[in-house]
Amino acid sequence: MLMQLQSILDSCDGELARLRFQGSKLGQWLDNLSDDLLDVAFVIGAGVAAGGAWCTLALVASGLRVFGQAVMYHEVYRRTGSGDAYSFRIWFQRDKGEVQEVFGVKGVGGHLRALFRRDTYVFAWMLLCLCGQVEAVVVYGSILGGMIGVLMALHLLLRGPLPSSRT
Repeated sequence: MLMQLQSILDSCDGELARLRFQGSKLGQWLDNLSDDLLDVAFVIGAGVAAGGAWCTLALVASGLRVFGQAVMYHEVYRRTGSGDAYSFRIWFQRDKGEVQEVFGVKGVGGHLRALFRRDTYVFAWMLLCLCGQVEAVVVYGSILGGMIGVLMALHLLLRGPLPSSRT
């Protein structure tokens, strides 16, 4: 429940910063990195709570997620000089597109993408924990971490060259 509260307050904080034009590059980095680290720690904690093979699954999936997020943050920084994760486009996405085009919930792909948005999975994790389904949290987190890791590995293989570093 505390993680759900953090997610809600974090969203409010980000919206207020944007509305008041008080966003910063450091704020982008801190916001995104803290969310990702909290998610990884939560999945590992759920794995430890479930015990046995669940712990191993959580650790492996979390390692894949950390790898994938590191690839994404490195590329975002190289391209933009910031921590704006929303500017990241995987190899098959167009560089420029309408927000609705990139993040809209249309078709099967859009609905699947919605299942892996942070506000959705944090809420689902809370409900699963309240129902005593810690193993399901590990499964959901492992699917998420595995997808991020594999997609970013493919992205490294299939994307074009990165521009030179921004300063």
